[in-house]
Amino acid sequence: MTITKENLQHIQLAEPLQHLSISELNELLEDYYSLKVKDVIEKYKLSISPSSLYNILPPHVTRFRCTYCGKQMLQKRKTKSSSPFAIDKAPVCPVCAYENSKRCKCSKCLEISRQLQIEEKRIKTQLINAVHSSPIPVEEFELTLTTKYYLAVLLRLGLSEDMSIIYPVHSYQQKLSPTPELNREVLIYLINERVITPDPSSEIQAFSKENFPRNFYIHQVHYQLNISPPDGNKSEMYKRLLYPEREIFLADIDWSYDMWIRVAKGEVLEFLDFQLKKLNFVLNSGDKTHKVIENLLESYSTGQICSLIYSAVNNASRRYQEGSIPKKRAANSVVTLMESYGGKDETQSWEVRSFSRNYNLTESSMSEVLFNSILRIGDLGFHIPPSRNL
Repeated sequence: MTITKENLQHIQLAEPLQHLSISELNELLEDYYSLKVKDVIEKYKLSISPSSLYNILPPHVTRFRCTYCGKQMLQKRKTKSSSPFAIDKAPVCPVCAYENSKRCKCSKCLEISRQLQIEEKRIKTQLINAVHSSPIPVEEFELTLTTKYYLAVLLRLGLSEDMSIIYPVHSYQQKLSPTPELNREVLIYLINERVITPDPSSEIQAFSKENFPRNFYIHQVHYQLNISPPDGNKSEMYKRLLYPEREIFLADIDWSYDMWIRVAKGEVLEFLDFQLKKLNFVLNSGDKTHKVIENLLESYSTGQICSLIYSAVNNASRRYQEGSIPKKRAANSVVTLMESYGGKDETQSWEVRSFSRNYNLTESSMSEVLFNSILRIGDLGFHIPPSRNL
């Protein structure tokens, strides 16, 4: 990597080195790696600071030519402290800054990358349109009670002002449901019923790279409503879907009761998770937890079970702080304590007071639609046990 008269014409020597001959330049390069920097500066009478020497070393003229300019490409030399096994610096064009590597950020490479991204986006957009533009609609008269309920829950939060699209669930200010699991249940149910499908206007990132674009992220895509009204009047259909007739739900007492249980269980699980996280307790709610809550809901309201949870968490926390039980066991004991406290009330005739809704856990759309619009019992949905006697 010595400097020759031929390759010197490709190098713009730094001003402090311009008084040196070719042989002196080559000697300086050898001395840089064998002597102290201070000694090199003194030997060649360079008016620079020691930290500047490396930056003014003449680069190596490579055999590569710039893809764009055709100029000979230059390569920075290794530092004194570089390992013998260190990878060489990438050659760089002295004119356009093109770097002979995949990391090149020169203006021409950036423009090519931009054009490739535009083309990739165009192709992906075409694929999204081809797959999701014209789904076969579901007839409105085919909708089940659960479908109508879940649609009302979703549309009240996500429907755009012009009623053309349903915004992504992750963008909502209000909660769709009390828990992430219920959010997923609502969306998966509606997707499987084909009443909502991804809207082609969705961001490309909302679709999975695997099996693109048929696979998508359910909380990130925009949706289109895929329902056909019997009379062709979509405006009136949206009104019916946003505010379904409550009588059709009340006529099915079992449906109303089961949905009350489902919403109440979600709110109980939400409060349980909230209380445990305040103490950095971790509980993986499984089948047992769900069964205990379902059993308690036969006798207690959501607010009362929240009171049982509060007492159980405090008891478990106290025992953990006293060193009686390890942290994991303390967390796992909460559900058992809830069940025990609930059973004590029934056998010893002491009343469990009802908590009010926690201001940190705002009411979800799922709760509002069920208790305010369908059952029309308002806060009683939180303060009385689920019942078939509506």
